[in-house]
Amino acid sequence: MRGGDHAELLLAAAVLGRTSAFERLCQVADLSETEALEALEALLDGRLLTERRSDRRPYTLAHDYIREVVYSESREARRRVFHRRALLALEAAEAPAAECAFHALAALLDEPAFRYSVAAGHEAYAAYATQEALVLARELGDKAAEARSLWGLIIVEVTAMGDNDLGMSYGRQALTLARELGLKELVGHILNGLCWPPHIPGRGSSHRRWRTLRNWAILAPPLAIPWVNIFINGYGSICI
Repeated sequence: MRGGDHAELLLAAAVLGRTSAFERLCQVADLSETEALEALEALLDGRLLTERRSDRRPYTLAHDYIREVVYSESREARRRVFHRRALLALEAAEAPAAECAFHALAALLDEPAFRYSVAAGHEAYAAYATQEALVLARELGDKAAEARSLWGLIIVEVTAMGDNDLGMSYGRQALTLARELGLKELVGHILNGLCWPPHIPGRGSSHRRWRTLRNWAILAPPLAIPWVNIFINGYGSICI
């Protein structure tokens, strides 16, 4: 391991400022996986990084003050380079606009900073508006509107805000209500949302729902996506 690899990985974690996947740390630190593995083990052994097993983004700095020290002690030019790498990685992953805006601003990239800041504002407004709709539906006792608002929050939280756990929580609540009320098409939409990404077990429930309703326009895109994942990601089977 090169002497500076652990410092590069540590700064990458500080720049990202949140839980991260190993691959994302490698991208921001500009290290190969082999180089980064040795550095990662050293940082975990030194208790500078922590690991939560089974999480998609298991790695984070052990304490906020570690981030503050690592970040403040690094040179301005180096921080900007790392923020630019973070932005490129997040753009490729279609991350929430607020995250992209943060790194674009820190990298002093004016055009993407403006563009993502505007988009982040729209996303935040959408989240606020949908939350308000949910509160109103509950106050009025309108269960159907409540179910639709919860479904909207799946989309907002998972695709716009990047909070998969909260999105799935809303989805489970929406699914329970939609089934109780017999809203068959809404059940199908919610199942699509709950079974993203498309290769995970359970996707077949939404496919069967759309077949029953004979809604081929909705059924066709979800059926196509898993085959793409088979070729790209090597998944050998899907649930249809």
